[in-house]
Amino acid sequence: MEYVENLPSVPINAKNVKIISEPEDFYETLLTLISKSNERIYISSLYLGDGKLENALVDKIDNRLRDVLNLRVTILLDYLRGTRGERLEKSSTTLLKRIADRSTIYLYHTPYLKGFLKQTIPERSNEVIGLQHMKLYIFDDHVLLSGANLSDSYFTNRQDRYILFENSKELADYFSQVVDVVGQLSFVLDKDGQCTINPLCPIHPVTGNTKEFSRELNDRLKKVMESLRSASPSHSQSDTVAYPILQMGMFEVEQEHQLMKRLLSTENPSMKFTMASGYFNCLEEYEDLMTNKGKYDLDILVASPKANGFLNAQGLSGQIPAVYSNILHNFYSKVQESNRKSLKLFEYDREGWTFHSKGFWIEHPNYSATIVGSSNYGYRSAFRDLEAQVFLVTKDQNLREQLKEMVLIPTGLMVAREVWKNVNRKPAQVVRTSSMFTPSQSRELPRRRHQASEATTSKVNPFERKELLARIGGTSVRNLCSKQAEEEKPEPLEKLLKDEKWSIIYRYPDIVKFVLIARFKLMQTVGSVIVIPYMSYLFANTETISPTFYFSTVVAGIVAPLMLIVMSKYLTRIVGVISINETNE
Repeated sequence: MEYVENLPSVPINAKNVKIISEPEDFYETLLTLISKSNERIYISSLYLGDGKLENALVDKIDNRLRDVLNLRVTILLDYLRGTRGERLEKSSTTLLKRIADRSTIYLYHTPYLKGFLKQTIPERSNEVIGLQHMKLYIFDDHVLLSGANLSDSYFTNRQDRYILFENSKELADYFSQVVDVVGQLSFVLDKDGQCTINPLCPIHPVTGNTKEFSRELNDRLKKVMESLRSASPSHSQSDTVAYPILQMGMFEVEQEHQLMKRLLSTENPSMKFTMASGYFNCLEEYEDLMTNKGKYDLDILVASPKANGFLNAQGLSGQIPAVYSNILHNFYSKVQESNRKSLKLFEYDREGWTFHSKGFWIEHPNYSATIVGSSNYGYRSAFRDLEAQVFLVTKDQNLREQLKEMVLIPTGLMVAREVWKNVNRKPAQVVRTSSMFTPSQSRELPRRRHQASEATTSKVNPFERKELLARIGGTSVRNLCSKQAEEEKPEPLEKLLKDEKWSIIYRYPDIVKFVLIARFKLMQTVGSVIVIPYMSYLFANTETISPTFYFSTVVAGIVAPLMLIVMSKYLTRIVGVISINETNE
């Protein structure tokens, strides 16, 4: 199979693959497997919640540790998410403290968050730098892969995917080794609830050299991957094979990235692909392959704004559903422009439920395949976070049918042009602006202002009459009419200029540079204003920052808006286009 070249593999008995459909069944399966474990329990998740269901889960592990003295329990969480809420004793580490003396609890900290960046980025935002995102649940020789975290909503009304591989020692050994390698370069939780660096870690992730840390983790992971690859037997007689894949782009481990590029480059009209993501924001590279090169039927299932996990969240987080809606709109427009009729978009919409499912399905006349795991196929998944998945390929007819039933298209509503006419789907300016800077969009920064066409120098002349009219009232054009002129001509500016012909007499040569500088300055100013109350809170309630650093930060935050005002007035004089209209100079 050309897609899986050079990937390590594990033969699987199709009868040992169990599909779990509902969050409640996922939770009950976890409890059952914990109660039956005799040798090892390995758990890798983003975080562990602090509700009743999560407490019951830890109690089950606690009781099993008392019953089976030789049971090895290892838990890997993300440091940033795992310690969030620690001062209020509502963190993952607070909950796990009671079993820390009889188990090993790792907390991975990205080596790219350190120094000034770590001191200034708020707690709820610092995770954008990078996370431990693998979702692996291993009990003896059983491996449960999912995209779900260990939190109450994931056990009740948050739809995800779950596949249990029973009696697969090779797969369990491999992923256990991956967890151990990451854990060796992480923090460890002790019985007092303190996090200290693992003695086996030669380079501190926060204070040490980032390149050296990355090289060390890469070397250790490659040894584990190579050991499985060298032990992989021939699968000519196996009707079902699992290919474990890792994606840790910041450490130059890109198995998923390479696999997805090969899959999306397929040119076979007889094949049917399905992709699902709770946070759809694909790499631009993937989007180009889907819309321009690939020849196959493709359905994409994403969360509707109502099914987004950040719906009704406080603060800026509440705008996240609108950001993803705008990203989907941009992709929909790209699909329409490419005339890709075999690509359809669906939005998951189930009353009272949120959507966190992610994955990829392949239907071939001779086999079926799926990818199950933690990745959302976006920039963060590819280059910032730690991701783990399994690419499962089978010819077994019964398993093929089960995989087909996993696709949740029946609960999705097809996206059509009418969707974007809904006033509730019109994104605010702040949403349109922020979505421009999502990593997968940042290379070309496509811009849309009102009904203006996509403004790129190669496709659109921004000084054509229709483009100028489309921008009237937007943030890029100022109404320079005087108050007197407004009184004399009460008609809307758009109506007044409708039939005018414009002649460009001068365009400032560095307009693009200054626009980027202005936007950067605006972002820096907003960030400075946000930092002041946050730093004041830390200074008043903790001892983590010095008075010198605090007052320097506050002064910088006050100066930033003043600089923006001065800069804005200066830019209005030197940046822009001077044009005249033929009928009224």
